[in-house]
Amino acid sequence: MPFRESPPTKDKIIEAIKRKGPILPVHIANEMRLSMLFASAFLADLLANKEIKMSYMKVGNTPIYFIAGQESQLENYAEHLKSREKDAFLLLKEKKFLEDKKQEPAIRVALREIKDFAIPFQKQEKIIWRYFTTPESEFPEDKIQEISKEEPPKEENLSSESKKQTQESKKEELNNLDKPEEINFINKILQWLKTNDKIKLLEETEVKKKEFLGRGRIISNLGEMEVILLGKDKKKISSKDLERILKKVQESKRIAILFSNGELDKKAIEFYRQLKNIIFIQNL
Repeated sequence: MPFRESPPTKDKIIEAIKRKGPILPVHIANEMRLSMLFASAFLADLLANKEIKMSYMKVGNTPIYFIAGQESQLENYAEHLKSREKDAFLLLKEKKFLEDKKQEPAIRVALREIKDFAIPFQKQEKIIWRYFTTPESEFPEDKIQEISKEEPPKEENLSSESKKQTQESKKEELNNLDKPEEINFINKILQWLKTNDKIKLLEETEVKKKEFLGRGRIISNLGEMEVILLGKDKKKISSKDLERILKKVQESKRIAILFSNGELDKKAIEFYRQLKNIIFIQNL
């Protein structure tokens, strides 16, 4: 049966989030006495209409939903951060500002992962991280002077071309802070979904290096059906890859669409012949 949005239910979900603060889909399902499928579908529609927001942080594989103005309450879920991310969170919360290049590599990586809490800006061509509830205007003047004193070789000693390249490099680094390494592959998936009017992306469940996992909804003449969306950025898809996808299909009882820029190896081709009615491959 096709999903139809119910305004009263939508309003009740917004009221629940206002009352309880940032919330997980399972809480909405329990509060509204809905199945997880319908709770997630309502939240996806509210998110698409920009009536609610979704965190970068996840509890397990599930993001947190909230409304504008509740950002500070995301701190209540900080305990779910991974070990290094929690270290970066606590350090930034204590210091309020951190200069990127002065941090150890693991903390620098973690700062880029905790996008809900770590906000980058630039001072004296240095990347500075601020705690999300601390205004940039509170960055102390003496810190700016300190950064100026610690500048490496003066620009006067550099050629004009070197200066230009250095400045452009720093600007690019700041602009790309929130871009994962495999941004081109992920963008291809998102762009394909955006331009295909038969499939709607409901949720990006998990985005890793060279992998994508999400939920989508297929719109067909027989109605609407939820599907698993997967992406693998690899040259060869193996039978083991297909076995893992099959396990997800069996657990969720939904068909899967696999986005790939590679090819099936010989064993996978034979195995796929048995699965082509429940796993569909979309080449990018």
